[in-house]
Amino acid sequence: LVLWQNYYSDPDGLVQGMLDETSFPFLEERFRGGINVIGYLTRPPVQTALPSGQPVNLKLGGSVELVAYQSPSELLCAGSEMAYTLYWRALRPLEMDYSVFVHLLDTDEKVWGNGDSQPTGGGYPTSYWPVGSVVTDERRLKIPGDIPPGQYYLEVGMYDLTTMKRLGEGDPEPFQTNLGPWQVLPAGCR
Repeated sequence: LVLWQNYYSDPDGLVQGMLDETSFPFLEERFRGGINVIGYLTRPPVQTALPSGQPVNLKLGGSVELVAYQSPSELLCAGSEMAYTLYWRALRPLEMDYSVFVHLLDTDEKVWGNGDSQPTGGGYPTSYWPVGSVVTDERRLKIPGDIPPGQYYLEVGMYDLTTMKRLGEGDPEPFQTNLGPWQVLPAGCR
């Protein structure tokens, strides 16, 4: 939804109100000149079938499972964006809205970037997730332009933003996992 000169085009906010009631807002960007853009998911990002991709099967605190992930390429260029998808499943009803942490790590576990946010950009919070269905969480991560060429991983898990406690932390089972690896090439590669 592009909002510009709303006082003239939709002074009562009917279009945005309808979208707010029937869809899931996940992104809002403000631009110069009073232009606002709001992205909406027109249907929940839920599927009943297991996704294709790399299986993970990481259970976090008996509440959420990271089922699988997908990435279009194993080669990345420094300074580019990495598009990838995480597939989550609620194992029981979730009462709170968790955030996902994503850290770009080298083989020495040095953090080179992060992409923390709510799943689906906040458009479909975890408290909405139906038990047993798979939620598709499409994400992007900026690869720093000064990152040295080499092999990198994504460290992934969930946490409660109010307490900063990681979901499953303290349990005997792992509460995070490393996905990948990906090979990062120098900036300007193709």
